[in-house]
Amino acid sequence: MDTSYDIFISYSTKDKSKVSDIINAFKQQGYKVWIDKEGIRGGDPSFKSTLVKAIEQSKIVVFFSSSNSNSSKWTEKEIGIAISKNKYIIPVKLDESLYANSVQFDLINYDFIDFTSCTRRASEEGKLYSSLNKVLGNERKETHKDINKQILKIAESFRKGNGVERDYSFAALLYDKAAKQGNPTAQCNLATLYYNGLGVEKNVPLAATLYRTAANGGSSLAMYKLGKMYFKGDFVAQNYNQAILLYQQAASLGNEQAKKALLELNVF
Repeated sequence: MDTSYDIFISYSTKDKSKVSDIINAFKQQGYKVWIDKEGIRGGDPSFKSTLVKAIEQSKIVVFFSSSNSNSSKWTEKEIGIAISKNKYIIPVKLDESLYANSVQFDLINYDFIDFTSCTRRASEEGKLYSSLNKVLGNERKETHKDINKQILKIAESFRKGNGVERDYSFAALLYDKAAKQGNPTAQCNLATLYYNGLGVEKNVPLAATLYRTAANGGSSLAMYKLGKMYFKGDFVAQNYNQAILLYQQAASLGNEQAKKALLELNVF
């Protein structure tokens, strides 16, 4: 059994609501993640060895820096262990609070990802995924490439009713399988189903997360769809500049809807 992980998550469970969509995005990209979801650090006597082993078996440590995590002795120790094991560390700042003194000493020369606001997060997400790919590469995604093609083909048939009775629920199930292996097209199409409540319970926040993940993976349609959400302020904070940037990125990849949107806005 493979017990290795792509990413170890160092965070405060008090920030669970702030990091859950980011963790879900990692998983949708196909990354294998280790995270203490239940906050069992202090409740399990064997957890110390479990924690050290999890860090040892992970390729990257993502540290979510916040007022909560920077006052936590557990995250302080996790960073210390990661440093001692020569792990690649990516600090992600959730607020403007300073690192704890010992953590600041260890991370003084590390660049951080700025998620302190919606605007900054929108512009910094590409930097985060670039850092992940720098270490992890695309080998994991290539393994499932041919399988994903077949899954997508079947999912499309059920979504559109081509040769079979239309079944959004089954299409969503298939898209989800391919999406979890990091397929941007599947992530984008699954997002659309969640956005419209087709075959699944309507969930606009999850749709935004999936669009963002797919856009980071290179889906021009997802870039356009996410741009529309920023333009309208649909669940995400309204941000015309970010919307135009996403339209331009989608248009550069040949997306006709994005090109039309830019023409209507007189942006070339």
